[in-house]
Amino acid sequence: MVGAQKITYFGNHGLSYIKPGMDRPTVVIEGEEAERAKQFIRDNDNPFWVTAKIRVEDKGPIQALHWRGAGHRTEVIIRGIADHAQAAGLATHWGRKVLELRPPGMEGKAGAVDELLDGTDIDTVVFAGDDRTDFEAAQRLRKLAEEGQISKLMIVAIDSDEGPPELIEMADLVVSQPEEWIDLIEDLAERFSQPSAGVPQPE
Repeated sequence: MVGAQKITYFGNHGLSYIKPGMDRPTVVIEGEEAERAKQFIRDNDNPFWVTAKIRVEDKGPIQALHWRGAGHRTEVIIRGIADHAQAAGLATHWGRKVLELRPPGMEGKAGAVDELLDGTDIDTVVFAGDDRTDFEAAQRLRKLAEEGQISKLMIVAIDSDEGPPELIEMADLVVSQPEEWIDLIEDLAERFSQPSAGVPQPE
């Protein structure tokens, strides 16, 4: 959809990706494992979920249950669904007013980070995010930096009342809205386009 070449794209929290030169995306989880969360929804969805303002989003191997706008009682119901899903062997992941039911063993954006950097000579990374899955990816990047696999790392957090405070705490820079992140990207691109430009260090 973006159409930019020489870029690796990841989708659905790292479950699929397409690299330069590839005609089709590579899907990380397929077959029966990819159907487990969807089958759980088919077996357990009922009209009461609609009454409780639970909205199901079909993301293929991931099934997301949203309850934005619902009250505390709905969250209690969601936590019961999470317990049931875990007992059925699914992995649960909490986001901003959303519960994701995932295939077991899925690493999400942290796994996408590994796939993106594996076999490359990339040593400078700028990462931005605002959600729990972004925090997990940022943790993986910090670990890679500590191990010396990347030499320069800047983590940017986009502040949100519903985002994980841990991401804000670990970030090198915090912006208040996505537009500020775009401004930062444009500034970095301008600096790197200059032959003598160095990597700006977070203050």
